[in-house]
Amino acid sequence: MPGSVDCGEPMTAASDPFFFSDDPSFYRTLVDHALDVINVVDAGGLILFSSPSARAVLGYEPSELVGRSIFEFVHPDDIERTREAFELAVLCEEPTAPIVYRCLHRSGEWLNVESIGRYRSDLASQGFGIINSRDITERTRLEERFRRAQGLDAIGRMTAALVHDFHNFLMTIVGNSDLILRSNPKASVEESALHIRKAADDATALTRQLLMLARHGMTSTAHDAGDADVNVTAADMARIFARVVDERTELVCALDATRPLAAIERSRLEQVLINLVVNARDAMPNGGTITVTTRDVEAGASDVPGLTGAHVVVEVSDNGVGMSPEVRAKVFEPFFSTKPVGKGTGLGLSTVAEIVGRAGGSVDVETSAGHGSTFRIRLPHGRRGGLLNLGARS
Repeated sequence: MPGSVDCGEPMTAASDPFFFSDDPSFYRTLVDHALDVINVVDAGGLILFSSPSARAVLGYEPSELVGRSIFEFVHPDDIERTREAFELAVLCEEPTAPIVYRCLHRSGEWLNVESIGRYRSDLASQGFGIINSRDITERTRLEERFRRAQGLDAIGRMTAALVHDFHNFLMTIVGNSDLILRSNPKASVEESALHIRKAADDATALTRQLLMLARHGMTSTAHDAGDADVNVTAADMARIFARVVDERTELVCALDATRPLAAIERSRLEQVLINLVVNARDAMPNGGTITVTTRDVEAGASDVPGLTGAHVVVEVSDNGVGMSPEVRAKVFEPFFSTKPVGKGTGLGLSTVAEIVGRAGGSVDVETSAGHGSTFRIRLPHGRRGGLLNLGARS
C-alpha cells in the first residue's frame, strides 16, 4: 500500500541483537554490576535498597545503608536544596534535574556526587523512588583546575603586554637614583634618592612576579633546572627573615630533612620562603611565632598525585589569625588579598603556587580562623637527592 511502512516482525532475541532477555534475573544482574550507586527509597527518603556499587563509590556495604535516610549522608550546607529537589520529585513524579552535592564517604571524606532520580506512586503498593548517584569528585577537581588555568592565562595575556615596558621604566628610575647617590652627597638629596631606589626595588620585585604569571603555560613545562638544599637555604635565609619581622615575632627553624636536596632552583626556593614568611608575619599583627621546618616523606606515604615517591617537605607555620574556609579556597588565586588597599598585591601566594608547581611539587595550607596557618610545600628530590645524605642544619 502506497505510503505504508513495513515494521517487520515483532522484536525478539533472534531478530534484534539489542533485545536481551525477559528473565528478571538478567536485569538484577545489570543492577548488581552498575557503576553508579542505585538507591531505592520511599517517599520520606528512607533507603529500601542500595546496589553493590555503594561499596566501591561510598565505602559502605549496601546492607549498612538500608533503613537509613539518604539525607544522613548529605553535607549540612547542602541538605536544604537536596531535600527540596527530592520533595519536588515526589510531588511531580517527574525525573529530577541532575543535582550536585557533597556526600559523606565512610572514610569521613566529603565526595562531590551527582544524582538524578524519579519517584513513581504507581510502583509497588506504596510507590518508591529510584536515585542514581555517581562520584564526580575528580571531575570537579579537574574543572576547577581548568578554570584556574583559564584565569591565569587571561592574567598572562593582560600582563605580558605591560610588564616589559614597565620594567624598562623602572630601570630608568634605578639608574638615575644611582647617579644622584654618586654625584651629590647632600643628605636631603641622598634621602630622596634612597626612597626612589626602594620604591623601584619593590616595583622590580612585583614585575618579576607578574612576569612569572604572564609566562604561565607559554613556556616549557619542564621542571626548573638546578637543585637546592632546603636545610641550607632556610638556614641562610634566617638573617633575611629576621629583617622582615619585628621584635614581637619569634622565628624558629627546625630543619630535620636528612635528604634535603630538592629539584628546584635555590633562587626560586628563596622567593617561596620569603613570600611565606612575609605572609605569616602579616597574619600576626600583634606578633607571635613563625616556624620553618623541613622533613622527609618516604615513598608511598603521600596522597598527592605525582608525589607518590620519596620527597622533601618544607613548612612555614604561624599562630596568627588563620583563615575562614571561604578565604582558604581562594588563597592561591592571583590578586586575591584580604589586606587593606595598598598593603598587598595578592600575588605572593599565587607566585608560591606557580613556582612550586613548575618544580613538580605541590602546596597546600592547613588553617582555621583564630588558630593560625601552616603552608606545606612538597618538592621532589633533586637528581642527587636520593644518593646524598647531607644531614640537617638548624
